[in-house]
Amino acid sequence: MDNRTRKKIFEEELGALKQKEYITHDEYSIIANAYEIYSADRQLAVQKLQGIQTPSEKIIKPVYQPKPKKVLSAQDIRDRNITWILIVGVIMVLLSGVIIATSAWDNLNNMTKTIGISLVAVLFFAISWLTENKLKIEKTAFAFWILGSLFLPVTVLSIGYFQLFGTYLSITGEGKYLLGVFAVILCFPVYVYSAHRYQNKLFTWISLTTLSLGIGFAIASFYPPVDVFYLGMIVYNCLLLAGYMYLKKNQRFKLFFEELPLFTQVNLIVSTLLMLSFYKSPVFYGFNILLTAVLYMLMVYSQGKKEYVYVFGGLLVYGIYQVVENSILQSFNFLIFALAGFIFIGLEKYLKNDDSLKKIYQILSGVVSLIAFLYISAEAMMIGMGSSSVILLISYLLIALNYIYLAYKTERIIFSYLAPVFLMVAGFQSYQLMKNFYSFFGVPIHMFTLAVAMFLGLYVFNKHKYLIPIRFSSLLVSITVMFMTMLLAFVDSQFSLLTVMLLIFGIVCWVVHKKSDHPDLQFIGKWSMPVAWFLGILSYYSVVYPDFHESHYSIWLILATVILLGVHEIFRRKSQTELAESFFYVGHGALVYTVGNLILALSMGINQPILFIACLFVYIYSMYRTTMESMVKYSLYGAFTMFTITLLAFIEYWNLSSIHYTQVLLFASAGIFLLWYQVSDSWRKRIMFYLIPFSLITVLFTMIETTYFDVENVITSVLAIILSLWIIKACNRPLINILPLAAFIYIMDITVNDAMFQSYEKAFILLGTIFIVKIVGEKLQKHLYNTSTKKDYEIIDSIDWYTLTAFVLTIQMMFIYQANLFLAVIPYLLIPYLLFSQIKRVDGAVTKIVQTITVVSILLPYYYLLYRLDVPRIIETELIVLPWILLVIVLSTRLWSSQQALMKKLEYGVLVAAAIFLLNDTLIQNNPLEGIILGILCLISIIGGFYKRKKSFFFIGIGTLGVNVLINTREYWGNLPWWAYLLAAGLILIVVASLNEIEKNNGGKKPKINKEVIIEKFKSWQ
Repeated sequence: MDNRTRKKIFEEELGALKQKEYITHDEYSIIANAYEIYSADRQLAVQKLQGIQTPSEKIIKPVYQPKPKKVLSAQDIRDRNITWILIVGVIMVLLSGVIIATSAWDNLNNMTKTIGISLVAVLFFAISWLTENKLKIEKTAFAFWILGSLFLPVTVLSIGYFQLFGTYLSITGEGKYLLGVFAVILCFPVYVYSAHRYQNKLFTWISLTTLSLGIGFAIASFYPPVDVFYLGMIVYNCLLLAGYMYLKKNQRFKLFFEELPLFTQVNLIVSTLLMLSFYKSPVFYGFNILLTAVLYMLMVYSQGKKEYVYVFGGLLVYGIYQVVENSILQSFNFLIFALAGFIFIGLEKYLKNDDSLKKIYQILSGVVSLIAFLYISAEAMMIGMGSSSVILLISYLLIALNYIYLAYKTERIIFSYLAPVFLMVAGFQSYQLMKNFYSFFGVPIHMFTLAVAMFLGLYVFNKHKYLIPIRFSSLLVSITVMFMTMLLAFVDSQFSLLTVMLLIFGIVCWVVHKKSDHPDLQFIGKWSMPVAWFLGILSYYSVVYPDFHESHYSIWLILATVILLGVHEIFRRKSQTELAESFFYVGHGALVYTVGNLILALSMGINQPILFIACLFVYIYSMYRTTMESMVKYSLYGAFTMFTITLLAFIEYWNLSSIHYTQVLLFASAGIFLLWYQVSDSWRKRIMFYLIPFSLITVLFTMIETTYFDVENVITSVLAIILSLWIIKACNRPLINILPLAAFIYIMDITVNDAMFQSYEKAFILLGTIFIVKIVGEKLQKHLYNTSTKKDYEIIDSIDWYTLTAFVLTIQMMFIYQANLFLAVIPYLLIPYLLFSQIKRVDGAVTKIVQTITVVSILLPYYYLLYRLDVPRIIETELIVLPWILLVIVLSTRLWSSQQALMKKLEYGVLVAAAIFLLNDTLIQNNPLEGIILGILCLISIIGGFYKRKKSFFFIGIGTLGVNVLINTREYWGNLPWWAYLLAAGLILIVVASLNEIEKNNGGKKPKINKEVIIEKFKSWQ
């Protein structure tokens, strides 16, 4: 099978697929183009296989190489510099001309002015000759030649402007066209010569354009009728084409004839511009534009240049506008402009084979219709909506019809949306015709009715093949118009109409939910229906009660909620689960809004406790009617909340001011907790998620209420905290204990800082509280914290927050000043005790950590006593420093003996720090007794380090002792007798001489000290 047969079969099958709508138009185009590329590639591959190619031949793909950076040669740099010099010179010359023109131009006669302009052209030509022949800079010469050439017609124009040849050959005289001919006679040879000389297309186009202008001026100089002028230009165009046919192979005119086919197309525009300038007739101008559009259309089919279709479309529309607006057709301009888009549909209809052109015509039709709509609307607004309204309505309908067809043919989304939009615009125009028949409501009811009609006709019952493409867009447009009309009715306070519209809109949403195949639309329809009906019921309130009353409005809200829940019950019994669900949720949303409104009214002094009870019963009803777990919890929690609010409302209603709202919250928490004990495990789990937060909220409000010590408030707060802790314990959520216990710390702080208690009373209150909290924590939880392993790592399940609270209370006790030293030191003794009591409540490595912290905490009472007692200054620093040395000894020998490496570093650190502190104290005190005490301590460190084999104590003791001796004996060095210095010098000389002698006796060898033995001895030390 050859390629032609294969391609024919493929095109037939692909056309059948498109005709039977198995594929869209866009898919057809994509597949056809892909097949064309595939066929071309396959044919190329066959040609390569059939060609002569040796086995060694390889197809080398071109490798992209970056464009090398141009390096200027010395000659290039020279040319560039000369060019800049010329540019500067020309600018100076031009500036001089500008100065002359601005300062002395009016003083010059017309001849001088013309000569001056012509000299500019001569100057440019001279510079061009100089740079080309003398300086050999071709590009600069060409640029100045262009400037000189362009100044030639300016010279002729100045002659006509200044009337140097008389008024006849001026730009306003009867011989103005002859003046144009003279200008062409002057310029045309120069341009032709320039084109040949430089072989440049720019001068070619300038020459051809100059020739066309010359022909136009020559014909116009006889002042013929417009049709004769147009005939002459057509004959000229034909002669150009004939010359191209007969002389195109002539090498002499090759440069011109290569550009002639394209120029003939541009020449149509030139001819049109000449006719527009010479004959100012808008109608004829319009027909000429239409004729030009036809010529471009013919060029599309003759030369295959499809891009000319857009030029054709623009000229066609502009030509129609010129003809219609300047003729008797102006009375029907709206209809004609609306029909303009159908011209392109007609062209698209009769094109059988060119799909790309069809697509272009379809796009042009849509764009032209849109432009027609904008123009029609603008004109209608400017001239008003009088007798032309019927024509305007028909025009909009025609535009909508055009878009309906385009949506069917192209399947483009934009056309499918523009069609219903323009139908609605036409509908609004129909209101302008019928508004005198409306005695009330007006635009909202008219447009809403049309929107409902569009919804039913173009969406619900839309089965026609031409209308199916706009089915979905009609739905969205109609819904949008319904929204806008309802909003307009609300703004205009047309509440009775708004009620009807919202109820109808709810039915529309129900239809969308039932009819639509789109899940999102089904979802939106399901939820919009109850919302619309709820808003409709609220809207009807303003009809029944024109004057707003909060009490009536609250009752109306409850009524609306009951109606929604009643509709829910109806749908539930009809097994329409989704709608029943939406009405249930929206009904409860309305209930929340109702409760919020009642609370707002309560804050404004309007108390209606019966309505709160009604809301409570609604929640209880919903709790037992629903089967969804989430709604069961929601209804349960709503009932609990309404129970509390109802209690508050009745207390406010009966004016029971002696009962605080915190006590009501406490009572509600206790009541819910008692209920928790009576129900099954499933209900306990549900109640727990409300009860714990509610009890914590109760604690929070009691804290807010207790800003100072008041027996009633403190008792209420403590009871709320105890109840909350009890609830948390019953629900087995120990981690949450931190919240009520933090509140308890706050209450205790308020209590012990009150002035009514003495210091010792505060101490005993805190002391007793600390022991009670500690005992409770140890009874409730055996360990300080409990962990569990999940996914190879441990998580904390519970923490004994009671014990941590005891610690915080102990710290709180430290800030209470006590004159009695025994009472004052109690909190400092409690810290080690509390830590010691936790040692057995932890295990593993944490035990040693707690033991270490306990040992360190013993320093707290020690230092506090040191602070409170009157200690002699001479031993104060030693008493501060020495406990840390003892602490290190205990830790390294008792607790962390297995971590000697770490303990050594700690020993060195503590001993060095102690030595620095003690030496610094010795320097400051400057007391010999201080030096003696430090010396004794150093000796103890040296001896102890020696016997216990502790390097740290031994060496730091020696070092500290040496520094101590230097510090305490430094003032005696200057008082030594002269013989002491002689003795020291002599001993040094003797030692040196002795060492030398020993070396001599050993045969020149230095005496050796057995360092290995000494090092080995110290290795056994710690």
